[in-house]
Amino acid sequence: MRGLVLCALLGCWHTATAGGGWVSFWYYPPAYGGSDINATLDLLKRHEGVVTSVMLGCDHSVSAVGGVTAPSQTSLDLCTTTIAGLISSRVKPELVMGGSNITQLRQFFANADTNIDALVKIGRSLGATGWNLDMEPTTSVAADAKLYADFLRAAKPKLNAAGMRLTIATATWSPMLSDTALLAPQVDRVLNMETYNADSMSGWLNGDAVGGYYSKFVAPPTSHSKLGPGLGCWPAKCGPTPHACWSTTPASGPPRMARIVADGLPEVALFRIIQVPQRPDLQWPEEWWWPLLAKFAAGHN
Repeated sequence: MRGLVLCALLGCWHTATAGGGWVSFWYYPPAYGGSDINATLDLLKRHEGVVTSVMLGCDHSVSAVGGVTAPSQTSLDLCTTTIAGLISSRVKPELVMGGSNITQLRQFFANADTNIDALVKIGRSLGATGWNLDMEPTTSVAADAKLYADFLRAAKPKLNAAGMRLTIATATWSPMLSDTALLAPQVDRVLNMETYNADSMSGWLNGDAVGGYYSKFVAPPTSHSKLGPGLGCWPAKCGPTPHACWSTTPASGPPRMARIVADGLPEVALFRIIQVPQRPDLQWPEEWWWPLLAKFAAGHN
């Protein structure tokens, strides 16, 4: 019932901004003790209609025995407050599930039925409209991608039936995450962490020392409808002699967004939104992003 009420309030997960693109942010309410929650919600209200969903890192993670570790009560309270604010602003609240130990991840996948039911239960209890699985194993092999795909194939229909979409974070540096063609059909969206930053347009397309590899991400046979490039929106530094990355400059935004639109990609996911008062270094995204995101959300690029 709660899922139906949320659909009425927010629009179901599969409905992006009418006629436009889906703009999502990652956000971690516990990161600064909740000091930036009100400012973050105020920022979203000032840009009403631009952001479709916010993926909340509330400290849900894979446990040592391959289950789900619940957040502390403090983290849970901060996230509950944030979710209420997002709903009031008609922004879809989604949850992030983390994990990096490959042994624990393999056990998590082996306990698929129990863990999927737990994700459904947790999502419903918090009023979430999606789960983003941020599984980043420090070691893995190609066979782990098959285990992950099998888990996702089982999870997606159950989460969708509960009014939640399923997204995953990927990158080429992990064998478990690098096979986009295998993973994408099992989820609602693949969000790429490696496209956050680069030191030139060529680097963003083809890869450089900072990241990029956009062209590889969108290469056949994966349907573009499944893909959402991640975009870094903090003042990142690049190079052996540290300097502001090209991707942090206003000139980098239009050509990247134009390419994303030309390729028909339905979503951009930004890492991350932070608004810590009295901290100019923690005012993300950089202001120049907002007009570009507004155009993408409105479908006017």
